[in-house]
Amino acid sequence: MEQGRERNPSPQVLRALAAALLLEGEEAAYLRALVDPPQPGRCEPTGEYAGP
Repeated sequence: MEQGRERNPSPQVLRALAAALLLEGEEAAYLRALVDPPQPGRCEPTGEYAGP
């Protein structure tokens, strides 16, 4: 990944990278989103509550 050769890291590699960087929750989700960005029209939860 560092040298730009691997463009599709496996979920296991992403989990290991997140663990090595001590990423949790939203940070790890952001890392995954960088690799697999949301597709147009695909609903992504924001984790925010709008309330009634």
